[in-house]
Amino acid sequence: FHKMQFIQFSVPASASGVCPIEVTVGDATSNSLAFTVRPGQIYYVKPDTMNGDDGNAGSFASPWATLAPAVAAMQPGDITYVFAVSLANSETAINGKVGTAAQPFSLLAYPGHTPDLSFSPTNRRPPIWNFSYSSRFWNVSRFRLRSDEPAIDPFDGGRTIGNEVTDVACAVNGAAAIYGAFGNPTGLTILGNTIHDYGCVVAENGAGPSSNQTHTTYFSNRHNNGENGCASWSATPACVNGPIEFGWNYLYDNEARQGVHFYDENNAGGWGQSVHLVHDNVIVNQVGPGLDITLSANPGWNTDLNVAFVNNLLINNGLRDSQDVIYPVVSLQGSFIDNNA
Repeated sequence: FHKMQFIQFSVPASASGVCPIEVTVGDATSNSLAFTVRPGQIYYVKPDTMNGDDGNAGSFASPWATLAPAVAAMQPGDITYVFAVSLANSETAINGKVGTAAQPFSLLAYPGHTPDLSFSPTNRRPPIWNFSYSSRFWNVSRFRLRSDEPAIDPFDGGRTIGNEVTDVACAVNGAAAIYGAFGNPTGLTILGNTIHDYGCVVAENGAGPSSNQTHTTYFSNRHNNGENGCASWSATPACVNGPIEFGWNYLYDNEARQGVHFYDENNAGGWGQSVHLVHDNVIVNQVGPGLDITLSANPGWNTDLNVAFVNNLLINNGLRDSQDVIYPVVSLQGSFIDNNA
């Protein structure tokens, strides 16, 4: 469809400051892109067959075996490269570690490798979890994440890039493959991910079917008074959230209801004047609408949600769910659309 290509590269030790990046294929060279090399430590996680051990120092020659010691050691600006480890029922819960836009934390697959993080159907947890929604500016890229709960809770200001996300048996309990809610979805950048076979209309592998509160993706600023330091949307502090970019993602064969789902009700913190950008995505064989924007109409509740839905391709969307409900391809409130097919 959109023929996404990923380019992975390593930065030489001599690089510093702002460096140009160009890609040359044959005799054609791309435009130059500025890339800033910032200070920070680099750590490594490798399988035990490559000397991975959590008692090691986390260096290339002496790598860790899981993400837990990496998360504990990392400081803002640090990177952990993860080789093709396969970690079952090994939760990466990140609690209270806050980076900045200039110095984020980064968990990245080592070039040519795909780390696989999963949870069994009887032990449903998010493989990468923004525990208590207290961590910010974490980048996660090129992982395979499998769980019947949310596979990843994104981080305020963080980037979720090029991951593969699916469930194990059947996502059932109000989950979403990528899930941002309760005051944490400010400034998310979610690009180039593949989400597939998440949820089930009929029971599979002894689980399911998915409830009508199980979605392919879900973004909301809902919270209760006092939750995460937020007051209701009409009070102070209101935890008004910034824009989300959701682009170049490929969603296919998902039986969780709604492909890209924004939803607010109750004491929603609100989005202010932010315009979320949902662009250049391909959504194929989706139960429920490919795009669903739902706001509560109750007086006094938040209604300030604006989404630009631009250059997306929707094929065979609006499929019936486990309750045999018929859906439109797109369901909108307070949003605008341009140049979609």
